[in-house]
This record gives sequence, structure tokens and C-alpha cells, in this order.
Amino acid sequence: DSTLAEAYIGMGLVHTRRYFRGWFSGGEGALETARQEFRRAIALDPRSGEARGGLVRTLWEKGRSVECLQLLKEIPAENAENFTDLMVRGEGYVLSGLSERAIPYLEHTTEVDHDSDWAAWMLTLAYAFSERYRDATVAGKRFLARFGDDREILHWLSLSQFALGEVWEAEASCRQEIEAGPSSIGDNDGRYNLFAGCLLDKLGKQEEAKKAWAEGLQTVDERLIAQSDNLRMHALRAAFCVLLGKEQQLASEQRLLFQDLGRSGYGENMMFFALALAKRGKSDEAARILRGAAAARVVSPYTFLFRHPAFKADVESGDHSGQVRAALAELESVTKSVNSAF
Repeated sequence: DSTLAEAYIGMGLVHTRRYFRGWFSGGEGALETARQEFRRAIALDPRSGEARGGLVRTLWEKGRSVECLQLLKEIPAENAENFTDLMVRGEGYVLSGLSERAIPYLEHTTEVDHDSDWAAWMLTLAYAFSERYRDATVAGKRFLARFGDDREILHWLSLSQFALGEVWEAEASCRQEIEAGPSSIGDNDGRYNLFAGCLLDKLGKQEEAKKAWAEGLQTVDERLIAQSDNLRMHALRAAFCVLLGKEQQLASEQRLLFQDLGRSGYGENMMFFALALAKRGKSDEAARILRGAAAARVVSPYTFLFRHPAFKADVESGDHSGQVRAALAELESVTKSVNSAF
């Protein structure tokens, strides 16, 4: 029953978004409920790329890259030119850490549907994650001109401009990111404050950076009132505590996240937490997360950030920064292995 499958997909998307943004109640349970809804949809409609795409997002939340890639392989070959399936493949490769492989699919989707903000949005991210910063800058500016302000696009645009040495442009995009209202794709859950603050810090504007981080921490604290067991939000909170030097609160978050790294997972915010630790010279703790990710065969979309010009110097200045480099090398080895397997 395709109608019932669509209903399950809709419910899965609701629970996924609740978890991602920390809205309402649910926490870790919301993520598991979303997985169940998507699996029910696949059972009813095995050809559904949309259901697989939803399930991929729930697995990405914990960094379960290999399972994501396996789901992409299961999309029927005869659906190769279907717009939704093209988008699922493109987005899936981005989230699974193989952004270079995503680009042909996403470029094709923007040709098939010039009016799709989602295709243009994901293509900008794919370019940035692949360190194709000039392409990311062009795509980001094109998106903003066509679809209006979007915090996520401004976020990766500013980092891409900084990597290209376009410092003034990067700062302008960064400030626009802070000031922008809710985007067409999602609203601020604190992540934008994290990276805007890091860029301002790199530009020598430490007080403005602290203000951005403090506002981000306040946002996360508000979300955790609704979802106290949302580990995605706890990982982001831990990153803010590192950057703001809130050692007592950081210790509490680390105990929670490190007591079971398998449950905490190695999704987006855990990698951002590792990046914040490395930036502040806490190389042992950062390497612990990265080694755990390598052992779990995670192909993270975000490892490139450790060598991005906005972070590289700080990451490599820690007393035990060699541990971070070694752990990143392990992750790169995993990426090559998984890429070959799929």
C-alpha cells in the first residue's frame, strides 16, 4: 500500500527532525522511532528511495556509514533517472563521507529540476566537503541569489571563502550567517554559532566569538530541557563548553558521552566536539573520539575540517597533536577501504 508507506515516511521525517533540532520530547527514542517508521515503509514499498533516504539520515546521526552505503546499493537500478532516487543517492553519499561520489548525482539533479532548493543546497555542501572551495563558493552564492538567505549555505560559504584566502568576504558571510533568520531548510540549533564563532576567533575577534558561542550554548540548553537524553545535543553542548573553557560542565558532558561511545555514535556533532577539543589543545580526548570512529569503520563527512585553514594551525599546536594526526590517518585509511568496497 503506497499510501500507507507514504504515511510511515511522513512520520519518520517528523521524528527525525525532532531529534535533529532537539524539538519537543523524544530524545534518542525519537531517532529509533524514525528508523522503525522508515523500515515499515520499505517493507510496504521496497522500491521507495524516499524511505531509504530517510533511513540513511537516521543512521548518519550515529555515523553508521557502511549501513548507509548498503542502503544506497539497494535502490533499484531501473530508478536511476528518478529525481527522488538521484537526490537520495547524492545526499546519501554526502552523509556517508563520500562527497566526491555524490557530486555527479547532485549536478544531474540540478539539471533535471532547476527549481529544487534541496538539490542546490546539497550540491553546495558536497563541493565544500570535497574541498572544492571555488565550486562551493560559486554554488553557495548562486543558491543565495536564487533562494534567499540560508544559514547552512552561509556557513559553508564563509568557510570556503576563508580557505580561498577571501578573508573579508568570509567575515561578511559569517556575520550574515549569525544575523540570518530561520532558513528554508531548517533553523538554528546552535551549530551555526559554533562555526561562526570559530571563524571570528580565527580573525582575531575573540569577544565576538565568545558571544556567538555563549548564544549557541544557551540555544542548546533550551533544547535539552525538552530532550534531556538527546546525545546529539549533548555533543554540541560539550563542544561549546570546550570553546568557552567551562571545564566543570565539560567534564559532566564527557562522562555522559564517553561512557558508551557506541551509543553516542560518531555523527556530526560528535565530530564537531572532537574538532573543538583539538582546537583547544585537548588532543588526547579528540584522538579518543577519532580512534573510536575508525574502529567503528565510520567514514565521516567532516574529517576535512581538521585540515581546513580555519582550524589546522590550532589542531596541530597541541602538546599531543601527533595523536590526532595518527587517528585522522586511521580514518583516512577506513575511507579508502570503504570507498573501494562500495
